[in-house]
Amino acid sequence: MHEPIEPKLEYVDKFEKKIIEQNIEFSSEELIKDGAFKYDMVQNNADYAAMLQSIDESLQRIVEALKAKGILDNTIIVVTSDNGGKNHNPFKIDRNQPTCNLPLRRGKSLLHEGGIRIPLIISWNKQIPKGSVSNYPTMGTDHYASLLELSGLGSISEQHIDSYSYVDALYGKNGKREYLFWNFPQNEKSIRLGYESERALRKGDYKLIKVMSKPERFMMYNLKEDLGESENIAEKKPEKTKELIKLMDKVSIDIGALDSYVGSKKAN
Repeated sequence: MHEPIEPKLEYVDKFEKKIIEQNIEFSSEELIKDGAFKYDMVQNNADYAAMLQSIDESLQRIVEALKAKGILDNTIIVVTSDNGGKNHNPFKIDRNQPTCNLPLRRGKSLLHEGGIRIPLIISWNKQIPKGSVSNYPTMGTDHYASLLELSGLGSISEQHIDSYSYVDALYGKNGKREYLFWNFPQNEKSIRLGYESERALRKGDYKLIKVMSKPERFMMYNLKEDLGESENIAEKKPEKTKELIKLMDKVSIDIGALDSYVGSKKAN
């Protein structure tokens, strides 16, 4: 969900009462500075919670409609997001943000885990085991290859060169991805607000973030030991850092990743 936050007002009261009951009213003192921004560290936005209730109800209506038409058993449902939660204000205003990403660090538009780690729930009645959980890392581009395989349509590899099926992971096996790669060059407006163009690569438990500034900066984390990315170990593990930098550079060249944002130009 993106701003503006526009909940059903009849739901807001319910969550405002919960906030009072749990004594978690918003206070600007709970915002934590990290880099250019302050981040909300408490989940206490009643408007956003109300919108999430609406999403839950909408999904329930979809499921009930599929049942009524007799096609639920033949329908794959994917519930996911496009980015991590928005838990900071780029305009430097201390106010209650839509969400809190703890224990993950930072949030939307940034390449720490709070900006890129998202929910993924896949349901296929009588086909995918209910309640099963996988720690296999995947990303949004993988839905194409996966849904093709699940629906029996095979591979159209020329259409999904950066899509790897996660179907094996749905049944408790290892998937096919060797690494995950993100490239996020910012536009001039975002840079003025404090964002930085970043590139990230994860292989196994290790994740490298490259800040494409001058001079370049690197941060590396072991996500198995440090999910909150609190300790930059790039200098402590120079060989692993060099390995990931080399792979990041190769992937960037192979796919033509841009170092800087290129906006659209109006025709003369």
